[in-house]
Amino acid sequence: MRYALIDNSTLTAVQRILGEIPIKNKHTIDGDIIALENYIQAILFYDKLIYLDDYKETYRDSREKFFDNMMNFSPSEVGYSSLLKTAKQITEEIVPCVEGGKFSDKDFKPFFDLLKMNVTFTWDIRSSVYFLTEKMLEEIGGIDVEKYSKLSNMIFMELSEKKITKKNNTNGKIKLYDSHGREINSSYKVIDRDGKEQDTELSRQVEVFFAALNWLAFRTSLYTLLAKEMNLELILHPIRNQFQISLLSKINKGKEDVFKNIINAMNGKAVETFTKITETTQPFVLQQPLPLFTVWLAQKTKNPCNFIEEAYSIRSNKEFVQARQKLIELECLLEEQNYSKFVKEANKLNLEIKNEINMLCSRYGVTTNQGVPLTQIISVYNMTTLATNLPKVPNINVDIKPLAFLRDIIPKKGFKSIYRNLINDLISISRTGKYYEIISSNVKLDKGARYYDSKTEKIEYSKAKSWWKIPM
Repeated sequence: MRYALIDNSTLTAVQRILGEIPIKNKHTIDGDIIALENYIQAILFYDKLIYLDDYKETYRDSREKFFDNMMNFSPSEVGYSSLLKTAKQITEEIVPCVEGGKFSDKDFKPFFDLLKMNVTFTWDIRSSVYFLTEKMLEEIGGIDVEKYSKLSNMIFMELSEKKITKKNNTNGKIKLYDSHGREINSSYKVIDRDGKEQDTELSRQVEVFFAALNWLAFRTSLYTLLAKEMNLELILHPIRNQFQISLLSKINKGKEDVFKNIINAMNGKAVETFTKITETTQPFVLQQPLPLFTVWLAQKTKNPCNFIEEAYSIRSNKEFVQARQKLIELECLLEEQNYSKFVKEANKLNLEIKNEINMLCSRYGVTTNQGVPLTQIISVYNMTTLATNLPKVPNINVDIKPLAFLRDIIPKKGFKSIYRNLINDLISISRTGKYYEIISSNVKLDKGARYYDSKTEKIEYSKAKSWWKIPM
């Protein structure tokens, strides 16, 4: 059987898009649809889904009731404290660093590069004080304002999970330097265009932005550790999914080829390992197109309230049973010690899986005015070798007794990850036409909800001072 651990940020997004939790920023909708698509695919391609129950008491019962088909894992105080401590050890050195208005660290810079988000910071005046402000740098080959705003909002929405999670304190470290290398602290002053010193502060927007990045890094680390300990495939919220690549590449220096293949796959480039498996001990990357099942469910049910129930219904259809079985067979081959047999059988199975997926695309793909919306799934198998450098979580094993059966399942080489091209998914979602209206029809909006676009900075003015703005 196939088991997957799904993070709580994904579950919160599912509840938002299905109308259980109201939203303030309409840019939240598209990211939540992608998270819902992730959840639906998990229902269809895994036999059992598991979530970490580390909610505050106020929210625990409602979450368990809404996701009553999932298994929850409630760690003891000792095990949970151990998990938190180990996750914090990993993220202690993951500190956002901005120099001269741009990210320069080795963790968040690659993350924003992957998302094609050209983030910049400037000092903007308000009430005679210059506040550090986060913006999108326009016209340098990145994404447009709308997609940037959606991605940026996914980062800000990280803190919605923090509010409902117990023991949610994180270090909150940041490093800020101006273009001359001077550290920006509480006594830092800028020089305006008239040559006068002016007071500075961090804007509330920037404080929240960095807090969200720190929480994203912390929770991505926590779930990566937990998936490794429980030997489970990990399904993260799409924005965390992108950051995990930076996290694992940081921990696994010397395995750049693996991450290069993942990034190339996310950028739509062809790589040999997509079509041919050649190693028994190294991670390998496979890429598969899948239909957007949320679009098919919208066509079939006309009501997002019925999506989850219908997904559980069709998962017993022959085509999904066969697809899961083929995936299990491929994963079991990772235990094979016979090199030639592994390569031969794995490539044969890979071809059979492609044929199964092509059939699913044909049967569950829905034609819209702009064609059949598809998503590209990048699966990374045999990731156990990438997990060896992750620290061991002391005392967590005592908490897995309710899930002890996981230790006896085949395959034993767990900790697999699924990646996707988030920008392409946003494009696919925007092209679903009338089905978009159905999928988002149950969204509850707060009073005054609207599209909050990110602030922008034109590249030709990025170095210029004005009466209201000073470059960082």
